[in-house]
Amino acid sequence: MTKTELTAAIKLLDDPDKEVYKIVEQKILDEGPQIIPDLVAAFSATDSNSLIQKRLKTLIPALEFQELKDYLTIWRTKSDDFFKLFWMFSKLKFPFLSQEEYEMKFSEIYSQLPKYSELSNYTPWEKIKIFNYYFYGKLRFSPTLDEKCFDPAYCFLPNVLETRFGNPMSMAVVYMLCSQSCGFPMMGINLPKNFLLAFIDTNFQIAFYINPFNKGISFSKNEIEFFLRQQKLKTDKQFFVPCTAQTIVLRYLNYLRFTFKASQEDSQADKITSLINLFDNQLDDKIEWE
Repeated sequence: MTKTELTAAIKLLDDPDKEVYKIVEQKILDEGPQIIPDLVAAFSATDSNSLIQKRLKTLIPALEFQELKDYLTIWRTKSDDFFKLFWMFSKLKFPFLSQEEYEMKFSEIYSQLPKYSELSNYTPWEKIKIFNYYFYGKLRFSPTLDEKCFDPAYCFLPNVLETRFGNPMSMAVVYMLCSQSCGFPMMGINLPKNFLLAFIDTNFQIAFYINPFNKGISFSKNEIEFFLRQQKLKTDKQFFVPCTAQTIVLRYLNYLRFTFKASQEDSQADKITSLINLFDNQLDDKIEWE
């Protein structure tokens, strides 16, 4: 479809005839995610009460979801850009959020956090204590209230950055992205019910574990073992060692689906299932992860 043809198709979105709309809708969807910028521009240029804008509110998210699936299909083989991937996840909730706006929100946070290179005279534990002072104390990041843990809105990073509240999974992701961007050697730990992080020392060993949802408290392997006994879970190596980037994304998607189901948003939960199914390796369905 040429630019001229696309412009004409967008204008036809104003046609009240449903049969005409079905034809135009399919033509636009067939063009794929590449035309999203044109649709966003058209959305901005039309009246908020127009039929065109109402229909674009449906078409743009549909194409963005296809773009996300295409990107995730490639990403799972490379796993090289967490930051962009979580921006694309955010567009499930904020379809008109630009990458520049997303990056700006994070930049505002980074600028107020200590950099790892500035803390060379401190022990690893002291470094994290200083980081936590700024992250939880100065910036006031906090765990969501119990009832909000089931609200899908708190899974999306822009909302976490705006409100400074996050659920167990989104808080872990924000903490991980922020600390890694500040140079901290942090990796994910795939523990059921509590996704953790690990501080990696100069010998590439785990210095200690961190729970981002509990104010960044640090603890040892013994405490994880005690937690597993409490939960009546078998001790498994995967609960103690750094996990892959794909596992982090699967835990995030699993939690997002969990919140959509809890909110009875079944169609959204089905979308997330389709994303989870793109991965060859799945979380063990015999374990209750959330």
